[in-house]
Amino acid sequence: MNPLISIIIPTYNRADIISETLDSILNQTYQNWECIVVDDGSTDATADVMNGYLQKDSRFKYCHRPQDRRAGGNGARNYGFEICRGDYVQWFDSDDIMFSRYLEARIALFMDHCNLDVAFCAFSYFDGRGVQNRISNKQFSGDIIEDFVDDKILLGPQAYLLKKKILKNIQFDEKLKRAQDADFFFRVFTQFPNLEILHTSQVLYGVRKHQESISSANDPCGIKLNSRFIVNKRILKYFHGKGLSKGTQKFKAECLHDLKRLLENKNYRTVVSSILNFEFLRLDQKLYLLFCTFTQYSFGRGANQFKKLKRVNLGAR
Repeated sequence: MNPLISIIIPTYNRADIISETLDSILNQTYQNWECIVVDDGSTDATADVMNGYLQKDSRFKYCHRPQDRRAGGNGARNYGFEICRGDYVQWFDSDDIMFSRYLEARIALFMDHCNLDVAFCAFSYFDGRGVQNRISNKQFSGDIIEDFVDDKILLGPQAYLLKKKILKNIQFDEKLKRAQDADFFFRVFTQFPNLEILHTSQVLYGVRKHQESISSANDPCGIKLNSRFIVNKRILKYFHGKGLSKGTQKFKAECLHDLKRLLENKNYRTVVSSILNFEFLRLDQKLYLLFCTFTQYSFGRGANQFKKLKRVNLGAR
């Protein structure tokens, strides 16, 4: 049995580095794949680079995100999924690198376990010099949500090879600009809690480390920061609704940290609105955070008071 794997890659202005990613796909020991690269509106030479690969190997497909789809990597990912032909789906990023057994090691798990739904792996990070360090997803307890809460695994799309049929009713949220990966896979694993999932500790791909950070320089309106808050609040609602205290505590703290970063980014209206509508705080807690917002706006010192969040009782509403 030699099933087709659909590799779906959104890209935007990666002409300078996408060749490294595509070459790593060509070097796979498992060869029955199609690679769909969806361009999100590149203005550089991405099309020229892709044309070279289209001529080199017919397994590469290059298309543009339709104009009626929302701009962004999520719209490109969703469109790629709609047109893919494989029985297995692998999302990847246009700046990361697959190691040679990336596909083979995980499809082998599916061949050995007929009821398997998801296979995922460990990965490393590399810098501009190619130096690898730090490994993530090294272990799996068997409970993927528990491991996510304990920061033992990350919900990045590159790690997970999935049966296509389990994804028919789930899409990436095209409104999100950050944390969309965690949002998507958290929904997959919580909406289908009986999925059979296996893990390999083999390090099978590398994530390129960038110097980019979310700040007022590249996120003046706080859209990316607010997306993180939205996702963490969704996850918090899940744990709170299930009565799971560890997840509730963790993601309530994550939400408050997001509000602190929004405040530092001078997104005052977003912070005020979010505090007022944050149902997981008591009135006195809301007043405390509103005071921090006011002092930051007036005197430039309120954000530092958010460092005292541990003094705010997170255990009760």
